[in-house]
Amino acid sequence: ALTFGANKKLDVNYNILGITNDSKYKIKIEGFNKSLTLTIPLLGKANVQNLITAITVCLKLGLSKNDIINSIKTLQPVKGRLFEFDYKNFTKLYKKKK
Repeated sequence: ALTFGANKKLDVNYNILGITNDSKYKIKIEGFNKSLTLTIPLLGKANVQNLITAITVCLKLGLSKNDIINSIKTLQPVKGRLFEFDYKNFTKLYKKKK
């Protein structure tokens, strides 16, 4: 079993470092003798939690930091889910489909 969360006693632990001006989460993940600091290109805390799960598996499988980080950079939001768009005088709106 793999354990992960915001606790240093687990196999993989993470810390949310902050949120960027464009509402993306910046996180630090440590585990299996690797440490990654990255900005999640998707909106919402649920996406962060899902990605941490995937990163945990990637770390356990021995993927390199660069492969993990480069793959995350290619992620795109699903249209109609939580994404950003321009509307009238607003610079950003976020829509979560019901």
